[in-house]
Amino acid sequence: MPGAKTKLAPFERKRRSRLLVVDADTQVRGIISEVLPGEKYEVVFGESSDCLETLLPEDSPFDAVLIDLFKSAENYFAWLSPLKEKQPATEVIFVSKLDDMNLWTEAIQCGAYDYLPRPLDREELKRAIINALEKNKTSLI
Repeated sequence: MPGAKTKLAPFERKRRSRLLVVDADTQVRGIISEVLPGEKYEVVFGESSDCLETLLPEDSPFDAVLIDLFKSAENYFAWLSPLKEKQPATEVIFVSKLDDMNLWTEAIQCGAYDYLPRPLDREELKRAIINALEKNKTSLI
């Protein structure tokens, strides 16, 4: 139709995947900084579980959260359910020096995406984080 205006789709800026890392270990922070390129991933670091309430606002969710179980695991498992209710697409990865199959099973049953024992394998850490971030991205499409 002559003179008709075509509606152009708005420009969609590619959103970087967001990862929250709650771990005081500088080695883990260094590995994550190395394996996740800044132009594709936004990584926010917190040193303790105290930051979870303030860093997980409902209006700006993270695609994935990596948490070191440096306190009682039950506290984190109890925290996981309300998080998944508010932000069901956010994937949670637990890291612990406790290589306990029961702890891994409980973490997964509570809704965690993965559980990684320490010492961390660099490639396994990278795989778990990227898969969690990508899973979230594809679930939003």
